[in-house]
Amino acid sequence: MNKKFIFGLISVAVVLLFWFFAKPPLEDLWSRFMDFVNPRHYSDIVREKWSNKSSSFLINKLNHPSIVYSGAATTILRARNNNTMDETDKIMHIIKNGRNYRGRYLALSILFFWDKQKAIDLSMEIIRSGRKHPLYEDALLHLAHIKYEPAFPYVIDLAKSPDKYNNGSIMLLEEFGKPEAIPILEEMLKDPNVLRIDKNAVRDAIKSIKEKNE
Repeated sequence: MNKKFIFGLISVAVVLLFWFFAKPPLEDLWSRFMDFVNPRHYSDIVREKWSNKSSSFLINKLNHPSIVYSGAATTILRARNNNTMDETDKIMHIIKNGRNYRGRYLALSILFFWDKQKAIDLSMEIIRSGRKHPLYEDALLHLAHIKYEPAFPYVIDLAKSPDKYNNGSIMLLEEFGKPEAIPILEEMLKDPNVLRIDKNAVRDAIKSIKEKNE
């Protein structure tokens, strides 16, 4: 085989490989630069550049390393209510098998807008799998936001665990807004080792829950 032809094939392969691996980080750098020089960069993408893009195109951007691109895609997808079964399946696939954490939790947030029952079922599946699941606290937060009662016992368990001050349980209890959470939060204030910033968060949560139940 002609050496020039072989060299040409190798060169093309190298260029394609470089483009495949280098394109996402280069786009990330470009989006950060544009976000810095143009305060409207994000809104321009949402309102103009990507507003008419297909849902499949936007779904493919959820795993993009650029928080501008993945965030813009999420904003647009959340507002769409004419999604197909295939698009919903793609979102669920990212949640279950996505290659990065950000893409997975963004996809979970979209699913709550698209199909609330599927989102609830999948979130409960995540929670039952245990705290090692990367989306455990995200799933709980979504369920707390909609006051989904079956998730509340899991929040109580978090609030009684050794890492209760940094596992999100204070925020989750506040989000649920249930009066039975107040004694648990008041017990936290009795801990002599709790930091002032954590005590303030606990007091704010207690105040918020009391106001919600007046």
